[in-house]
Amino acid sequence: MKMIRLYTILILVTVIVLSIPVTSSGCSCAEKQSVEGEFMQSMAVFRGVVIGIKDTSNSKRVLFDVFENWKGANQSQIIIQTGLRGGDCGIDFQVGEEYLVYASEQLLSDSDNYLSTGICDRTIAVQSVENDFDILGQGMSPTKDVELEKEFNRVFPEWMVTGFWTFVSCLGIVGVWAIWSIRRKAK
Repeated sequence: MKMIRLYTILILVTVIVLSIPVTSSGCSCAEKQSVEGEFMQSMAVFRGVVIGIKDTSNSKRVLFDVFENWKGANQSQIIIQTGLRGGDCGIDFQVGEEYLVYASEQLLSDSDNYLSTGICDRTIAVQSVENDFDILGQGMSPTKDVELEKEFNRVFPEWMVTGFWTFVSCLGIVGVWAIWSIRRKAK
């Protein structure tokens, strides 16, 4: 009987510990690249104003109105992801501020990619830009008019993953407790 209680407690502790999400942090950037180097490695380079910011469990989604496009942002709005700033290289975007954004493509799943940027990239508020515009030259206006508000406001699937494992953990705890209670009453 004492062994069953010990195993039950051990299983409960293991399930609880394994269901707690682990956050790691640590942002270390090498020296920033030149405008030309950053342009070459970026998937999108554009100038736009932030019109919305949404926090997810481990990142921020930022919605931009695009004014000028040099690469990969030929639509009027675009969504970029960045970290939350807790050592994860995220940029502290502000709604209403205008930015020059250098974004890279990140793999989310086999079929879903997204654009992201961070403090290690050359992304910067327009008022702080030094010579990037001189080197980039004249950009183009977006050619495709889109409205991304609905997509921006949709529930991002990553919360479901955390919620699912929390549910499974709770279900496991209830199951172990039920088995323990039944065995206890049977003796």
